[in-house]
Amino acid sequence: MRTTLPDLTKLRPLPRDLDLGRKLRTFAGVDEKVLATVPHERARYTGVGGAVLGTATIATASFGLALAQIFDGWSIALLLPMLLWGLFVLNLDRWLVSSSTGSKWTRRAWLLVPRLVLACFFGVIIAEPLVLGIFGKAIEQHVQEGRRAEIEAFEKRLAGCNPTSGAAPTTGCTEADKIRTGTTPASLEQELANRREDAAALEATIRRDTEEHGKLEDLARRECAGVGGDGLTGVAGAGPECLRLRKQADDYAAAHPIAPNKAKLDDLTTRISDLEQNTGTAKADHDKAIAAEIRTRVQAKHDTYNGIGLLERFKALDELVAGNAFLLAALWAVRLFLIVIDCLPVLVKIFGGVTAYERIVETHLTSAVKSENEELRVEEARRSSSWRIQLREIEIAERKRMAEIDLELREHQVATNRKSESAVDELAALLLREAEEKTVVNERLAA
Repeated sequence: MRTTLPDLTKLRPLPRDLDLGRKLRTFAGVDEKVLATVPHERARYTGVGGAVLGTATIATASFGLALAQIFDGWSIALLLPMLLWGLFVLNLDRWLVSSSTGSKWTRRAWLLVPRLVLACFFGVIIAEPLVLGIFGKAIEQHVQEGRRAEIEAFEKRLAGCNPTSGAAPTTGCTEADKIRTGTTPASLEQELANRREDAAALEATIRRDTEEHGKLEDLARRECAGVGGDGLTGVAGAGPECLRLRKQADDYAAAHPIAPNKAKLDDLTTRISDLEQNTGTAKADHDKAIAAEIRTRVQAKHDTYNGIGLLERFKALDELVAGNAFLLAALWAVRLFLIVIDCLPVLVKIFGGVTAYERIVETHLTSAVKSENEELRVEEARRSSSWRIQLREIEIAERKRMAEIDLELREHQVATNRKSESAVDELAALLLREAEEKTVVNERLAA
């Protein structure tokens, strides 16, 4: 028979259903009927239930912060996963503090240490988003400064790789850094340089030919005027030497087209003036296009920084504490504090020792196990007895049936024998009649 436990509610009255302490103790997983036998334990387990509810609330807020950082902002859709995570942590802590660990310290240690490790693991997971939230302002400022420095370096690299002043590009530029525009002044600058070279060469030719032609003209003029001097006859008039020198000057002028060259130089000068104007305009357009493309690329890079992700926050936090011992100490102080808060339910279970409630629960569990074992043995004996009776009934039924079969066999044999004897008698009577009839026939024949 199952052992019937006494109704504990008759020993001590239970708190009202709406009692706040009773609601908090629900999170500790206590049995109010058992706890009614040790009412002085109610305050302890009310505190344990409050700790479990507090850690679940912190876990819910932490998960909400993490989701807001992941999805770059708060949304009403985040409430459902937050509540699910909070319920999960609540039930996990409730199991950690409510399950029995026994009254022996060796057994309690084997059961509580793994639970403490599990609680610390979840504490780290829960604490990190809160740590990021506490240091959120410093993290966001550090990230924004890093982004500004990265954008400035990017803009500086683009400007160095695409100079607008005609300077040489900086070293280390890749193809992605170079900007290609449709308004490049390179061809105009090259043509302008070529035309300037042509004009300078043509101007030198004109100057040389003009000077030489002037010398010949002056020599012929002096010869014809009768001016004396080196290489001159000193005879005035159009003499042979005068005509020769005049012809020499005319031949030089015919062989060296000074006037056409001057006209050509005038055209080159006009072309150079046009090219200088066009080159200036093209260069200005090119510089504007380069500047516009740089601004576009810088804005595109700036647009990629929409929000600060979770991993970026972790990285920024590591960079902040890397060179600041005070900030590093403050970070670990906050982190360890939050981990300890998250581990409070298990710590209370460990340092609270074995309570009277736990001893009663263990006694009830032991009694229930013994009662269940006894009932199982009684049920097993009952089933074994039933099986033996059924087996005996089957054997008896088998014997009865075998006897009936034997009796039916004997009756059948007797009936068969009777039929055989009757058939023999009938056959004997028939043979006897036939013999008598033959005898009568023989006698008649003999007579």
